[in-house]
Amino acid sequence: MKNQYVGDENDYRKYGLLRCLANGNEMSLGVVWMLTEGDGGKDGGKIDYLDKPLEWKHHDEPLFKGLSDIVKVSGERNVRQVQDLDLLPHADYFEEVLIDDAKRRRIFFSKGFERLGGKDLLFFDPDNGMEVPSKPLGIKGRKDSCKYLYFPEIEEAFQRGHSLLIYQHFPRKNRQAYIQQRASELFDKVKGVDEIFSFSTSNVCFFLVSQEKHTQYFQGRLEDLGNRWAAEYGIKSHVK
Repeated sequence: MKNQYVGDENDYRKYGLLRCLANGNEMSLGVVWMLTEGDGGKDGGKIDYLDKPLEWKHHDEPLFKGLSDIVKVSGERNVRQVQDLDLLPHADYFEEVLIDDAKRRRIFFSKGFERLGGKDLLFFDPDNGMEVPSKPLGIKGRKDSCKYLYFPEIEEAFQRGHSLLIYQHFPRKNRQAYIQQRASELFDKVKGVDEIFSFSTSNVCFFLVSQEKHTQYFQGRLEDLGNRWAAEYGIKSHVK
């Protein structure tokens, strides 16, 4: 996650999903921003939706207004604004910056797990998504490794008792095949997972790795998500 992304179209969908899943404080939520330094690029520029309230605000009007205030009024696009406006009610956050350094990365996750221990649901927000073969973590930390979440980190979070929601950007591949591939990898790499939910949008996908004790609850939240966000998400359940 980069601060320059705050308030863009993907961000609106992301917080909308989290708000539906957490449902106030019914499911306690911890957010691991996985913040990385800004790069001066154009990513995060999809904010035209804020000029089309009749098309967009009905999904979640308080959230739409909050993001509009951040982008159009304050002009300060920063995750701290999301926190201060309580756009994810009752959530707790870990907002340290992650860099390409393996040792500091281990410290980062150790502190993050300590900070958010006991939360039902942890959301991980890497720039790109889950690890890829071309960016192994290695001993020193491969360049751009900070943009990915690695399977041992996912495994550790799950074994600590959290359900997990993971941001995943789509590569230039067949999307349905890619979603199935990633779900299969999660089943293979994370012990004890019986059901995974995927939520796909036009540009990104979110994978919900559910603890067995939470699965019935999440199944119940899908109806509300469908009602409020209609065709914005392609929702699929994956069973091992």
